[in-house]
Amino acid sequence: MTADLSTQQYLHGFLFVANILRELKGLQNRFGFAMLYITHELHLARKVAAQL
Repeated sequence: MTADLSTQQYLHGFLFVANILRELKGLQNRFGFAMLYITHELHLARKVAAQL
């Protein structure tokens, strides 16, 4: 899956982004798949990543 949000969409859709990330982490924990998360937002990367 690839998802891309512009800064404007990101600012307006912060709760949407947070919910998507929460759902992806839940699926990752349940099914054990790897996830490559690319972002400029380091605070989000820290929440998503097992390691940076």
